[in-house]
Amino acid sequence: MESAFSFKIIDLPIEFERFFMQYYLLWESDWIRQQKYVGTDYYAIEGNLETWKNYYTTENFILLECFMNNEAIGYLSYKAENERIHMEALLLLPHFRRKGLMAKMLGTFFNYLETENTSWNSIYLETNAHNPANSIYRKFGFTVAEVLEKDRENGEDTIVYELQKKQNVPRIIFLHRTALITSVILMINPFFVMILTAVYGFLILLYWLHKLPIRNKIWWTLVPISIPWLFWGILALLANFSKLQ
Repeated sequence: MESAFSFKIIDLPIEFERFFMQYYLLWESDWIRQQKYVGTDYYAIEGNLETWKNYYTTENFILLECFMNNEAIGYLSYKAENERIHMEALLLLPHFRRKGLMAKMLGTFFNYLETENTSWNSIYLETNAHNPANSIYRKFGFTVAEVLEKDRENGEDTIVYELQKKQNVPRIIFLHRTALITSVILMINPFFVMILTAVYGFLILLYWLHKLPIRNKIWWTLVPISIPWLFWGILALLANFSKLQ
């Protein structure tokens, strides 16, 4: 039976202390034990609860606790920046690691954004160059947008990944472009050009109602519809010119 994954929002600031003790101290202990951030005040284990509480609250981050079959397995934090989402952190509890759950957690996050009707064009995140999750990000289509050399306190590079959202083509747009191709193919016959131009004009009206970039709309409206008429216009000019000779 396939495991069920879900997210629950961690209520800030009410639940922050529990989140900090359950997840964040564990995350920091991992890094400091591996000597990733030795000697930095910001990542000290003790005494930083209020610092991080203020950070997540003032920066408007959303903390999502991830559950598998109703058992908490980790968390994900993110915030929306207009049409761009900053995914700040993903963490699995130690006994859930190396079981392929990070990929399922990330996939559940995409489903969560769709369920919440969150509008986004891209998602970006920053991580260290040797993060084992890098292969998972690349598997999901994230590409390297920038490499910050020796950006970490331990001299390690920071990799900035970004995922561009694929635009689904609505059916009306598919019909619109099909009519375009058909009209170009049949433009040798002016009778068909007249009929298809009328159909194409109706599709243009529906096409402009969709949330598409204005440049896209202009291109698919003015340029295609002018092709068959431009073709016949040139033929007419050539015919008239030949008569004058």
